[in-house]
Amino acid sequence: MWSVVGTISGTSADGIDMAEIGTDGRAVSHFGPSSTVLYAYETRAAVLDAIAGGPEDRSTWPEVARLVTRDHAEAIDAFCTAQKLAPDLVAFHGQTVWHDPEHGETVQLGDPQALATELGTAVVGDLRLADMVAGGEGAPLVPVYHQALSLELPQPLCFLNIGG
Repeated sequence: MWSVVGTISGTSADGIDMAEIGTDGRAVSHFGPSSTVLYAYETRAAVLDAIAGGPEDRSTWPEVARLVTRDHAEAIDAFCTAQKLAPDLVAFHGQTVWHDPEHGETVQLGDPQALATELGTAVVGDLRLADMVAGGEGAPLVPVYHQALSLELPQPLCFLNIGG
């Protein structure tokens, strides 16, 4: 079993949600701690500006990616330290600034390699794009987490995701 810390930050850009699970890649053996950390003020403002600018204005994207990566590194490090976790892997969603699944377009800002270097831990990224290539809508993390959460709950069951 692997210890995996997953992160996600929605289009509301309010912060970074994190949760730790134990998994063999197919089944979840345990649900660990979770936390939400607010973005730094400058990061949130830059993200919201990038979202408002749409895909036509990419001039700020490199700086937004740097800020998002920095905030994630700090949040994950603090979370793991506080919870005494040493994850085998971090799943890094990045920050969505453009998502149009009908046209096969999605953009998440953040640098998985820089995050891996900063944390000293393996990091996987480009999760939305990989899901869209596989025929999905580009939102693979939350449905899989909900599926794992619901395995032992009475069925039928519904989760309502009120995103950004």
